Amino acid sequence: MNELTLQKANIKPALVEVPGIDELDKYVDSMLETYKKTPVSSETLAQAKQARTDLNKAYKGLGDTRKKIASQVAGNWPETETRIKEIEKKIQKVSDETLKTQIDDVIEAEKQSRKQLILSEIEKIASEYGMPSENISFDEKWLNKTAKWNETEKAVRGQFDALKQQAELFELQAQQITSHAEQLGIDPVGVSGYIGQLKFKTLDEVKTAMDHDVQQAKNKFEAQKAKEQAEYEARKKRAEEAMKVGERLVDKDTGEIVEPTGPQLRNWQYTFDELTDEQKQFLDKTFNEWGISFIAHEV
Repeated sequence: MNELTLQKANIKPALVEVPGIDELDKYVDSMLETYKKTPVSSETLAQAKQARTDLNKAYKGLGDTRKKIASQVAGNWPETETRIKEIEKKIQKVSDETLKTQIDDVIEAEKQSRKQLILSEIEKIASEYGMPSENISFDEKWLNKTAKWNETEKAVRGQFDALKQQAELFELQAQQITSHAEQLGIDPVGVSGYIGQLKFKTLDEVKTAMDHDVQQAKNKFEAQKAKEQAEYEARKKRAEEAMKVGERLVDKDTGEIVEPTGPQLRNWQYTFDELTDEQKQFLDKTFNEWGISFIAHEV
């Protein structure tokens, strides 16, 4: 036999006759019905226990008889079934552990080969768009043998078109952020941080955040300025009320030496656009003559 199939088995159906089984069935029904209708009490407890022992004994006896008959009817089938199962296991083992593993490896290698070809084509398309190919989301369906390149190419170009539109929109919004920053007087160095927020916020949300930050900075500056002004006024008043002793000022109440106050100094920032060299030299000279500390660099 060369085929992996069993020949037609010779099976002789068994006919089992159990004399008196119908009568036994009826007798059991009648007996059990009596037990069901008879309540157990303290007076009948002993009889009930004996009846249950007899029932369990009868139950076991019938079970043993059934199993004995079943084994006689089965004949050599249990041994034959075991041998067939062993043959099934040997076939399944070679199919799953030997062939399937190798088949899967070959299929995976073919997929990877197709993937490299597709990635190579994506690189070519990426160069057309002037965009990195890594931005493309690779669809595993493109590796199916039934997949057609024209459909794959259409999907790839569709992604590039969408990415191009996103990049153009981002650039446009970045310009608006830069323009808004100029209107608010934000240092150009800090603009890139707001542009970066466009990746997870809308344009309006970023502008609102810019407005809020600028207002918050103004409030903080004004509060600090008011504090410094109050401190200066307090020092000035103390100096005016101090008593002059020789060349020094002394607090009338505490006797502490009081430092005289000069004009209040503040830091200022100027932006000069399109100065000539002569104008720049004039400003430097004037600031130096006035004793003003400054930093100037060409932009």
